[in-house]
Amino acid sequence: MKESKIYKYYAFGYNYRVLRYPSVGWSLFSGDEALKNKGFVGLLEDFFTNLEELNLQVTQVAAAKLKETAERVKALPKDSKLDATLCKEFSERIESVDATLDAELNLRTAFIVTPKRIHVEHLLNSPTSLFGNQVFDVLPTVCQFDFREGCRCVAFALPTAAAFHFMRATEGLIRELYCHVIKRKRLKTMLWHPMVEQLKNRRGNPVPKTLLDNLDNIRINFRNPTSHPEARYEMDEIQDLLPITIDVANRIAKLLPKK
Repeated sequence: MKESKIYKYYAFGYNYRVLRYPSVGWSLFSGDEALKNKGFVGLLEDFFTNLEELNLQVTQVAAAKLKETAERVKALPKDSKLDATLCKEFSERIESVDATLDAELNLRTAFIVTPKRIHVEHLLNSPTSLFGNQVFDVLPTVCQFDFREGCRCVAFALPTAAAFHFMRATEGLIRELYCHVIKRKRLKTMLWHPMVEQLKNRRGNPVPKTLLDNLDNIRINFRNPTSHPEARYEMDEIQDLLPITIDVANRIAKLLPKK
């Protein structure tokens, strides 16, 4: 998947429309208001660049002769303008590309990320802002990865996939907390429930009861059901779950050493 600004498509279409109807007297190289302060050749070069960036491979092939003409006129003096002969040649070359461009663009589909209860910008680009101050930096790298991926799944309306990432991130944080607190007689197999139980039973327990209760709640009501093959999450459910996992992440981070 490649992120692309919608404006780029708008600009591509606008510039292409200008190219389709060249006028005698337009500058080939210097600024021209009709050409968005670019010469006609500069606008053509933008067109070829857009074909590459949009991966319109068939149109690139169809535009080969147009590109040859553009390369040829580059040898003209810098103050040259479009005359009737060049206008006719460019018009014919661009017309020959038009049907191919239409056909190839008809094969493309764009997906729009719809608004969520949590701002999409935070979900996609700055999930760190959803956590407490400097909390995200304290989290293990693999947990950071899972929270990032989970937030992207929420943005792209993949709630069940997001749940798996949030549960993995939370279990990873429990292991990090467990290894930080329990120094001796650790479990050979570090599973969610046994780790929490051992943390509960530790003398002089530095882990607050509220955190341990929240971890039990997530395990019983979310983590275990999520692993069931028939489990399905709705968007409202995952947007309720995310703040719960962020809450325990914030609480655990306070108990971990700073990186």
